[in-house]
Amino acid sequence: MKAQSECLELSRSMYNKLPKELRNSVYAYLCLEDRRIPIGPYYHFRKYEPLEGKEMEYSDTQFCPRDGDLKTELADGKTRIDHDIYPEEDLVLPSSHIFDPSYMSQDIVLELLKIYYESNSFSVCNVEGGLDELCTPIPASSAPSEFVPIDHEKSQQVPNSDWDNNYWILPIESTRLTSQQQAELGGYSIDDLGGILHSRWGVDDIFRETVSTRNVVEGPYWPVGRPTNPSAIYMLSNKPALSFPASE
Repeated sequence: MKAQSECLELSRSMYNKLPKELRNSVYAYLCLEDRRIPIGPYYHFRKYEPLEGKEMEYSDTQFCPRDGDLKTELADGKTRIDHDIYPEEDLVLPSSHIFDPSYMSQDIVLELLKIYYESNSFSVCNVEGGLDELCTPIPASSAPSEFVPIDHEKSQQVPNSDWDNNYWILPIESTRLTSQQQAELGGYSIDDLGGILHSRWGVDDIFRETVSTRNVVEGPYWPVGRPTNPSAIYMLSNKPALSFPASE
């Protein structure tokens, strides 16, 4: 912990006292490589075993940090060319602590990563989702990350998405709507308002909390939908609740 705190203090001092040109020289010394940097899982660093009549095992492409070997087998002829059994110990990989804000200040890390990705060459193996490891990844866990989901979603510029009308609330559960009614409504449907507030914005009471108590990361639980249909919402909102079928 002492080394970590000293490293953080030194990096902050460097950022505050050195001009950008000198900082870039330091970054170049730290992270520029004259070799291609291998990115990917364990299979990126060893010889591919021949199939020998066995069926190819399935391997997904979703990033998921793991320590074990999934034993993915590729077709004959896929052999390692430029890599040793393991990556060379002196190679600066994206997982290096010099890219960790707990060792280096956030400002230093951002500048360092820019030099690292702009100036180096990478050999990317996409077996078992290795491409996801090219950039410093967001951990695939339930722990909060520094990610503002709504800003991220807006930045995607999804066609035909109306960001001012993404959410609507009805006096009934969505399970009591027919498929036709849900299709006419469009938009994003959710029954548990507390759930969407807590999981997506880190607040429990929208009327009393204006700042998230924690960082939030977007994930597969984000609702999927289409632009809302205001006229359909108006008609359903004014329809007596008893006229809808009971939810199962």
